[in-house]
Amino acid sequence: MSISDGEDPVTLVITTSNGNYFRNDIGQTTLTARLFKAGQEIDLYPPYDYIYQWADANDDTWKPPEDNSKTLI
Repeated sequence: MSISDGEDPVTLVITTSNGNYFRNDIGQTTLTARLFKAGQEIDLYPPYDYIYQWADANDDTWKPPEDNSKTLI
């Protein structure tokens, strides 16, 4: 699997478990990164072929995720 092979691009789609709007900063959702190549989802199960790094603009500490999801509270 290669991102730079030039044949089929890898497309990133981020899904949420509970929407993307919260009232009064109250709520929780899990973001999940999903990768597609040639219309097929790839990197579905551990061990993952890609590295997923999540960052929070309000938090300068970074912890490596265990998978392709990140829960926001």
